[in-house]
Amino acid sequence: MLSITKRFEFEMAHLLSDYKGKCSFLHGHSYKLEVSITGELAEGTDMLVDFNVIKELVEKEVIILLDHRLVLKDNHQNIKRFAISGEDVLWLPFEPTAERLILWIKEKIAIGLPKNIELYRLKLSETNTCFVEWINDR
Repeated sequence: MLSITKRFEFEMAHLLSDYKGKCSFLHGHSYKLEVSITGELAEGTDMLVDFNVIKELVEKEVIILLDHRLVLKDNHQNIKRFAISGEDVLWLPFEPTAERLILWIKEKIAIGLPKNIELYRLKLSETNTCFVEWINDR
């Protein structure tokens, strides 16, 4: 089985409103996202897919929505605090933990993949020492 991986980086701010601790305060991360796909070689080519196809898909479906954004759970507490602040907020129905973000990213990417390939693995790093992975267990 072959797989290829494309790396992305983006900056994002968030807070965890349902959490007691440092992460309940507004803060940001320099995220690193690795997107790995697997499948059969595309007919008439010697590659699974052009890396540019993956780049365009991930940038369109994920990076453009998260990069340099404030991402918050859509709840009364956050709306009261940030809705009139003028901040560029992406409101989500869940706390923007790394675990929930990677599942959201998986859904955003999977729907746009070419037919001959599938998502194999995602790795989302919040810091140099903390990351979450999703692996396709079919």
